[in-house]
Amino acid sequence: MKRTIFILILAALGVDAAFSRSSVWKVTDGDSYCYLGGTVHILSQEDYPFPDEFDFAYFDSEILVFETDISEFQSPEMVPIMIEHLFYPEGQSLEDYLTPEIYGRLTEKMDEIFLGIEYGRQMMPGLLGSVISAQEFALYGYTETGVDQFYFNRGGQDEKEMLFLETAAEQVAFLGALGEGNENEYIEYLLDESGNSEEYIKDLIRQWKEGNSVLMVQTLEEMKQLFPDVYDTLILNRNRTWLNHIKDSLENDTVEFVLVGSMHFHGSDGLLASLENEGCQVEPLMMSE
Repeated sequence: MKRTIFILILAALGVDAAFSRSSVWKVTDGDSYCYLGGTVHILSQEDYPFPDEFDFAYFDSEILVFETDISEFQSPEMVPIMIEHLFYPEGQSLEDYLTPEIYGRLTEKMDEIFLGIEYGRQMMPGLLGSVISAQEFALYGYTETGVDQFYFNRGGQDEKEMLFLETAAEQVAFLGALGEGNENEYIEYLLDESGNSEEYIKDLIRQWKEGNSVLMVQTLEEMKQLFPDVYDTLILNRNRTWLNHIKDSLENDTVEFVLVGSMHFHGSDGLLASLENEGCQVEPLMMSE
């Protein structure tokens, strides 16, 4: 059965079976160590509180590291960047890149989720896929702050030092590149999978809490096979960049807590296996059995 790649992109869930039992890991190299926390970007009220390991790593760390500075997305400077990367220019629309059949199905889907086709016809595929998934999640009750936003806010209140692995502009560019060149296939997959979202997201969040990874591993393998360019853009290339930051952080005595989407931690290209290959000790952080 197909797994919903668009949920993976938006919610970023999962861990590798080899490192399961927790969604927080301690990475040690000699006398230095850091923590890695797998984040979920959208949650429901019943998903709180987070596993205890998150707070332990938070209080034991001096620096929080996030994918990006979340507050940047509220900056007026981001508006032209978003328009450039996420919307078609005047005179063009997504309809130009879709068959009549797929555009008709997309129109029905936008009506079904109470947005309407006019809301999304200027959006590029990556943005539209995320908007549809987010709207569906909201209709299912997933409207709460995710792990990254929660600790970003908390770190600001506690005046913790924060570092960022990417700029907001870079993240917008990543999103804008999704589906480029295969728009029809990308939207068709989105429409085929959108009806399977509710139970799947529940299972993924449950697995995130348990440190299980079965659904995530299957979904990432599907992404790699069906959309290799998406996989390289979202997973492989970013993992390689972030690995260098983590290795550099282990060369000093300052303890970091790196909070990024959980999809980045597992598999042969994941951060956990890559750090082990670099000679680091990687172990799940367990507060209780």
